[in-house]
Amino acid sequence: MLATTLRKNLLGAVIVAPSLLLAGTALAAPQLLEHREPLSALGDFDPASVSLPTAITTIEAKTGGKVMNIRFDDAGGAPVYDAVVTTSNNVGLARLDARTGVLSGFDHNQVSDQSFDWEHQRDLKSFAKATVPLSKAIATVEQVAGTPAVNAGLATPLTPSNDVLAYNIEVVKYGRAQRVAVDATTDELIADPSALGLSDRDPAEFLPVAPQ
Repeated sequence: MLATTLRKNLLGAVIVAPSLLLAGTALAAPQLLEHREPLSALGDFDPASVSLPTAITTIEAKTGGKVMNIRFDDAGGAPVYDAVVTTSNNVGLARLDARTGVLSGFDHNQVSDQSFDWEHQRDLKSFAKATVPLSKAIATVEQVAGTPAVNAGLATPLTPSNDVLAYNIEVVKYGRAQRVAVDATTDELIADPSALGLSDRDPAEFLPVAPQ
């Protein structure tokens, strides 16, 4: 079931929306996006108190893998971070409780990377070529935007027609989720992702149903 769900959701949907200005600076043509979870789900919890980069560091330390995609979520009122984690041969799901630091799901939510079809293996192989950790790219965006990120993941895989490896990162600004693209090899903000043929995939679409 997990493998089927992962295959279905590892690739994200294309969303086209008007570009915005973020913190008064033109950044990577940030896109308006209807976030998977309503922003009201954040409640009184401030994502900055347990930032995405901090959550990634904790998850990677506890799993020994690398976080490929991560999002803030609301689990029955409890703030959590759900992540896709890659290891040398497997892909797993992990959930980090933002308040307690307890990690769950990863030990029994893993499948072999060889079980994926070629499209999903292309994503995994592309991510393996990223030289900028996802946590570093998120920190770069947060510093410029002046607001915490709530969702991040690979923008699009490398293909014969796309030689730019990038992350899509979402931040909450002015009450809305806005997306910024960052080069996964140079850590530079991408001014016009569409000009490079990068998709506007929602980073959360990489994530299957959250682990229980």
